[in-house]
Amino acid sequence: MKGHFFLQIYQNKYGLFEVLLGQMMDRLFSIKNVQSTFKLVGNNATFYGITKKVKELNCTDLVVYTEHETQSVANQLVDFIRKSNQEIHIQTHLLEQEEIRGVRDQRTENSGEVETHIATYSNGFRCFITGLYPDSVRNQGIKHIFLNESTNMNQSILNSSFLANQHINSGIIRENNNQHSITGIVDIHIDSTEDKHKKNVTIQTDTYLVKKQTKVFKYSEYEGKKNVALMEPDLYEDQVVLTLSTKKDFDTFNKRVQESKELGFMSANEILLNIKDECMWGNATGCTYVEGVRAGFVSDETLFGSPICFTYTMQENSASGYKERKRRIQEEIVRRGCKTCVVKEECSKCITFRHDDFLHQNYCEIRRSNPFVSTYIVYKNIFKSFLYSNPICKNIKNIMDKRVLFTTPTQTWWSGYQAAENLYKKRNYLVFEFNEEIYVFNREAIKYYKLNKWLAAS
Repeated sequence: MKGHFFLQIYQNKYGLFEVLLGQMMDRLFSIKNVQSTFKLVGNNATFYGITKKVKELNCTDLVVYTEHETQSVANQLVDFIRKSNQEIHIQTHLLEQEEIRGVRDQRTENSGEVETHIATYSNGFRCFITGLYPDSVRNQGIKHIFLNESTNMNQSILNSSFLANQHINSGIIRENNNQHSITGIVDIHIDSTEDKHKKNVTIQTDTYLVKKQTKVFKYSEYEGKKNVALMEPDLYEDQVVLTLSTKKDFDTFNKRVQESKELGFMSANEILLNIKDECMWGNATGCTYVEGVRAGFVSDETLFGSPICFTYTMQENSASGYKERKRRIQEEIVRRGCKTCVVKEECSKCITFRHDDFLHQNYCEIRRSNPFVSTYIVYKNIFKSFLYSNPICKNIKNIMDKRVLFTTPTQTWWSGYQAAENLYKKRNYLVFEFNEEIYVFNREAIKYYKLNKWLAAS
């Protein structure tokens, strides 16, 4: 199937880019000339995936249609396609507003959409900080690229190696005003302030809807929050990042997990806190390190003053990068004796602290002595999603003193319908209580339901 094709990159109502590929009768773009179209998603929406699809179609002429907000990423993609296939003839066309309306009718210019875009990018940043990405975006190329002052990128290396893994919706995280030319769907700048425990996080995009949005993220060693479950409400408390990089941090975290197990509750304040690299405490399937979802091109291998695991080398591409990360994991498994560990099936085998044997020992000790830690992280994030989606939680300050109650191996709250709860557990449901209402979370459908407690108890 040789011929003329068009590639359109546009922005949907959530602020994400979508890629549409289609065949045309000739080089003149119009709705009448379009023969067939299909959307590129998942791995097909990485730079390599798009280039591969264009090549499979034996495309000789390609017109790339962009809008203002997608132009920077489109130009980067066009350069990549040209380097990969020098025989293809490519021209780009920037659509004006009138043309956009003729192609699609998905654009709505209102403040609600602006807020949705900001929420999308903020949620993405939280995923980057915690390492907890939804299944829907895993194994689909690089989602966030971290650059700081130590990054030294050669543009030819940038285009020829790792860029193939970049997803069309990848975000760029720049620390302390890093000015490298790589672009993404959003630029998020982390800048220092006079307070060493505060960072200004600025969201910047090319979109005509969202220009600039600054948030304040405070970060603290976990030990610095003496009682995570009972902290005083604060305007930015949902944006606090807690780091674990000392023995006291590990001890404090371990104590809080144990308390949660024994008492059967978490405060809203505790739930909404972001623990840096929270993914390390999840189960074996929760780790995204080998997948390469996050890529950090830094030499000092730190963020918010504590270590990171997601460093790339300039030579890594899709295949070599995956193999190299698998090799590092296997080396650590052998070095730490993971094959004989009692929690080897549940542990994520995190290598964040691979350069610090002392902290690695503390990590392993908590995993072995307190297996509930994986459940704690899972529950914490189920409750976090619930709180963010619940209308009562629009004003975060009003719910900080509220608790989410749940059953643990040592605590049961609802003896009146214990049998019903046991049935829910067997069916992969989680029962919990918030604000004197009882809810059920369906893990498979990823949905929350309010429970009629009188019917359940009968």
